[in-house]
Amino acid sequence: MYVEDYNAEIDDRFVKKELKPYLSGVFADYALRSSPPSSTSTYTGKSIDKVTFIEYIQLPGIVSDRFYALARRDRTDSRIGEEAFVSLMLMVFGSSLDEKMSFTFRM
Repeated sequence: MYVEDYNAEIDDRFVKKELKPYLSGVFADYALRSSPPSSTSTYTGKSIDKVTFIEYIQLPGIVSDRFYALARRDRTDSRIGEEAFVSLMLMVFGSSLDEKMSFTFRM
């Protein structure tokens, strides 16, 4: 089995050309499946509600709640925006082992 060494240039190109557009597409799909924002929400862009997000990540109990809390960031409503979703998924799928361990600790 051949395992390719980490190459920052190739990995950065992959993230920009392949992974980010893919994750944006996933977000758009789940935004369509999500319930509409409440009338009191000040956010006007596409967003995902908590139930839809938890269905997507399929993590058990409190782990999914903590993951959801990280995705919400500074939002005051219960929605997740595209930028937060994509950056969180990039952290999960495109970071080093040390970054993933730090991320897991924050959860």
